[in-house]
Amino acid sequence: MLKIQEFSNLTDLEAKSLYQAPAMIAVLIASADSNIEEKETAWAKKVMNFRQEVGKDSLFNYYEIADSYFSEELRSLLNDDKGTQERLSSLEGALTEMNVILAKIDADFAMELVQSWRSFAQQVAKATGGILGFGSISEQEKHLMGLKMISL
Repeated sequence: MLKIQEFSNLTDLEAKSLYQAPAMIAVLIASADSNIEEKETAWAKKVMNFRQEVGKDSLFNYYEIADSYFSEELRSLLNDDKGTQERLSSLEGALTEMNVILAKIDADFAMELVQSWRSFAQQVAKATGGILGFGSISEQEKHLMGLKMISL
């Protein structure tokens, strides 16, 4: 498995979990209002591409590898037969488990990564609704996009 330097002390499974996190976050936010829209998932894919070249240089390699997992993980999460509440609970649980893995990597890098994930969640939330981008984030999305289940 290809790993960025910051993940060198992680197992392959732990690294893969961190690479899959953006797909989990995209589905978590898209599911928040019980209506996953193509616009949200399509925008999430575009943001993944942008993040490989725009933003923090230290995260470019992370997003390049994470992007290789993104579409497959997104498809898998969208194809499960879970109801909205069950899906949300499952994703929140999986993201909570990231805390243990994040504790094993450099604290500064972990903080940058989590801040980037929160920004990513906000981008997904803004993908639909509202007028000219105002009022586009639902209350359910606001509640989840801070990713409070991930604490550093």
